[in-house]
Amino acid sequence: MIGVGIGGSDSALSEFKKPNPTGFYATVIIGPKRQSELMYTWIKDGKEPPP
Repeated sequence: MIGVGIGGSDSALSEFKKPNPTGFYATVIIGPKRQSELMYTWIKDGKEPPP
């Protein structure tokens, strides 16, 4: 399962509070404009973003 979204930190925290494991693994707070540009370039041109 892969999910990508912006502005879902409250949803992420509620997933971590569930008593049984779900498909949810992690959350990261990022700069959406910069990250979307890096991902677009990675997919379009094959240029991997910096670690």
